[in-house]
Amino acid sequence: MTATLVPPAVTFNPFVSPQLDDPYPTLAALREQSPVFFSEMLGAWVVTRYDDISAMLRDTTRFSSQGAAVMPPNLPASVQAILADDYREGPLVNSDPPEHERWRAAFNKFFSPRRMAELAPRIRAITEELVDGFISKGRVEVMREFAYPLTMRVLLDLMGLPAGDMERVKAWCDQWTMLIFAPLTTEQQEACARAVCDYQRYMLAVVKERYTQPGDDFVSVFIQTPMAGERPDDREYASQAAGAILAGNESTTCLIGSAVHILLKQPDHWAMLCAQPTIIPKAVEEIVRLDPPFMALSRTATTDTEVGGVVIPAGARVLPLFSAGNHDPAHFSAPEQCQFARTSANPHLGFGKGIHFCPGAPLARLEARIALEVLTSRLPAPRLADQPVPYIPGFLRGPLELVVEWEVPSAG
Repeated sequence: MTATLVPPAVTFNPFVSPQLDDPYPTLAALREQSPVFFSEMLGAWVVTRYDDISAMLRDTTRFSSQGAAVMPPNLPASVQAILADDYREGPLVNSDPPEHERWRAAFNKFFSPRRMAELAPRIRAITEELVDGFISKGRVEVMREFAYPLTMRVLLDLMGLPAGDMERVKAWCDQWTMLIFAPLTTEQQEACARAVCDYQRYMLAVVKERYTQPGDDFVSVFIQTPMAGERPDDREYASQAAGAILAGNESTTCLIGSAVHILLKQPDHWAMLCAQPTIIPKAVEEIVRLDPPFMALSRTATTDTEVGGVVIPAGARVLPLFSAGNHDPAHFSAPEQCQFARTSANPHLGFGKGIHFCPGAPLARLEARIALEVLTSRLPAPRLADQPVPYIPGFLRGPLELVVEWEVPSAG
């Protein structure tokens, strides 16, 4: 097979407006006219149809996750030099079988249904406390004052980390995310790389501490879980734990922000959840389908292979666009509409598929469900503030800032 570069029928650049604000009209045109194409800007083959994406995610032989899903290719030499000493590509998303199975078993042990049930009261208590802090003000910036502290406080609890470290852990996660997903200058990449190394050194110290002071937290359970084959070294454990916080914080923060934004853009949807809180779990699934927190996670083609009638060469970077697949009319009727009554016959791609299905999905669903239950029960007729809602530039998808207002009842 001979690979031929296929330019897209329309320009694809989700990092700038208008596509940054609403990428879905462009994704629809690409899905129809250029279902598989090569992006010069991304240095990758982009795949947009549900069936092609689903098949790719299940085929770990032809499409490898090893070394493909964490750092972008061709980082400047100065950035690589910063990462060389302390950075490890450890997150679960970045491995293939059989290595993946070793780590997956440890993750599954922690994110069990029993542990999620035990965690629910704590998540609700944090959520109620956060709402208590702003409800009398009649205004909240959802991302900074609610979504981020909710998800980060839950994760710090899970990891057994001090609450006082929340701001710096959040800053490290943000810089790691920017290095992975955002278009940056070399100077910005260098700053982010230094932050990532600081973060992994921090988590390495936590791992070493847990050997002498174990608890019931994620890190303690993680390092005590028997694993097949050679035992990982402490840097691998530290990288996995750091990556779990990164993925859990960024994705769930974006999910909660997107949920509030989407629902308040259509107030009848918000009112429906207020009147029927039992449908909130379905609403969460529909939000993940409509606007998934991760637009794509890359793979590497291990051999010349055909996808959607296009030959992708061995060694090429491939980007399955979950956000495009989730709007494929071949699988979802009226895909641009928010419909809580959708069935699970065609599951969305927002949490992935196959062996890399997100192990933290139960926690993300639980946090988003409780967040919506509390907000819809406590905020009196909330509305979006009359100002633009900027979105994060990159493949991490969610509001950068989201202001919501409501009338505060007068005293007496």
